[in-house]
Amino acid sequence: MLELFCGIGGLRSGLAAALGGSAGFTVVKAIDLSPDAARTYTANYGDRVDQVNIATIGAQAFDSYEASLWLMSPPCQPYTVQGPQRDAADPRADALRHLTEVLGQMKRPPKMIFLENVAAFEQSESLKALLAALVSAGYAVEQFILSPIQFDIPNSRLRYYLLATLDSGGSGSVAATARLLPDRCKPLADSSTSRTCASRTIAEFLDPDLVTADWLLPEKVVGKHSAVLDVITAQFQRSCCFTAGYSKRYKGAGSVLRTVAVTEAEEPAVASAIKAGVSAQYTESHANMQLRWLSPREVLNLHCFGPEFKFPANLSRKQQYKLIGNSINVRCVERLLCRLLEQQEDGTEADQPQRKRARTEQNAQPSNDTAEE
Repeated sequence: MLELFCGIGGLRSGLAAALGGSAGFTVVKAIDLSPDAARTYTANYGDRVDQVNIATIGAQAFDSYEASLWLMSPPCQPYTVQGPQRDAADPRADALRHLTEVLGQMKRPPKMIFLENVAAFEQSESLKALLAALVSAGYAVEQFILSPIQFDIPNSRLRYYLLATLDSGGSGSVAATARLLPDRCKPLADSSTSRTCASRTIAEFLDPDLVTADWLLPEKVVGKHSAVLDVITAQFQRSCCFTAGYSKRYKGAGSVLRTVAVTEAEEPAVASAIKAGVSAQYTESHANMQLRWLSPREVLNLHCFGPEFKFPANLSRKQQYKLIGNSINVRCVERLLCRLLEQQEDGTEADQPQRKRARTEQNAQPSNDTAEE
């Protein structure tokens, strides 16, 4: 397996979950330019990350890796709706453009490719070029736009996913983008007043040992930004997408948790909000709610990283939030990689190594959500 734009290793964790453990694959190389991401990756997985510009690696070098599977999560900044959306003109899209060109030059291209990015990537010029290159090279491509909440994780993180399998017959194809993974998730509610919700609550993902006082928002901040804060309680079955700007930005960067118990007078409004999956209109002011940030550990939990995952001790909270915000949801990746691996086995079963597959009924549970970022 070759892991490009590896970040903190979410794609690798998803592959390990799909195969029932890391013994089912070998990482030939992991590549990322971020020193913080590289240190975190190595601290958790042991493998060294090559901090090189992918745009400088030629087709011959990629051939030499002999990787049957490429996992990649290219920079989302050229495409996210929260940025200028310069698309392929953004220098941060150069590495993906280079990979697009390299695929047509390789003698031994990968049998499978998995890519993740923000939902807006679906309409990008970068994707158009990549799809054209994949079809020309003989790949069968599937596309999905999905959110963790569809897999029963109470967090909204709508993302684009591409699954490409090299067709032994040599005829490439591209399927229309799907918003449902058959038999593995539930659809999203399409309404401004009602959102899909998970059956699981935020409480299941909170740190029971966390000291609340260490994570409270200052009263001045709450007063200034109360109109844009997405306030949830432990009983909520959804939360907003956590971005790299969490704890620095207050609008659209992630939810904050109310720690003061809901009053009897508020209960009807809160119960209604939980059912609809929208923010509640509380009778008390935000200043009385003791709002706190979710800790990096709690956000990792919502991204489905295992309890063993740790950050190096010298990374600040803001650095940790940034790394998580730029990462992926492990559960989504796991379910999609299961599909990709099954398709490859169906198409060229004789070429595939023996795989242990951990696919329990609980992993196939569904859930809900709406768009962001």
